[in-house]
Amino acid sequence: MGRKKATVNYLIVDDLSVPPEDQKGTLIAVEGRRNTEANRQKALDKAIELWQEGQLEGFADGLSLENVIFAPGTSGAATETYSASSEEELPLQKAARDVITLIDLLIHRGEAIQEATPLLPILEAAEKGQKLTEEQTAQARDRSFSKILTRLATSVTEHQTFVETPGVMESIQMIIAIIQDDRLITPEQILPPASNETEEEIEDEDEDDSP
Repeated sequence: MGRKKATVNYLIVDDLSVPPEDQKGTLIAVEGRRNTEANRQKALDKAIELWQEGQLEGFADGLSLENVIFAPGTSGAATETYSASSEEELPLQKAARDVITLIDLLIHRGEAIQEATPLLPILEAAEKGQKLTEEQTAQARDRSFSKILTRLATSVTEHQTFVETPGVMESIQMIIAIIQDDRLITPEQILPPASNETEEEIEDEDEDDSP
């Protein structure tokens, strides 16, 4: 029996004005191991295909990569309705999911910066209005030049946007606190919400059930 292929999940979101924790959409899985620009594009292509077939509702303004949100830690069929915030998800579970996403975006940001570093002399020459050398001119005209800068802009923007999402920094602080000293974590951050029933109401129910 062959090995199961790894997949990366993306949430196709229509209303981008909704806060990230309340976003809902269609979950699309594509073959891959990491959140990359190529995998996001594959998810977008699949979403456009479903939309054109009438299987994806909404998106009056069309579909773009902005509608494709990386959704780590999710599973399911290739296309299904999925809420980015489950009512049953505990605060600590959400914190772990936030940290996983943050680290993944940080890695991609670092890789994009490293990839763009050789282009720095060209950018500095452009900033100072200096004439490019023949080698720099050829490098700037290469198709990879624009792709590298686009990946840089995308990865840095995605990382910064996620960092500024409400609750994300609190999530990483919660995970750090657990590693350093789990006594700093309150029960409310780990346990599900307590029932609204009071002890007196529970006792009354027990009395009603007694013969």
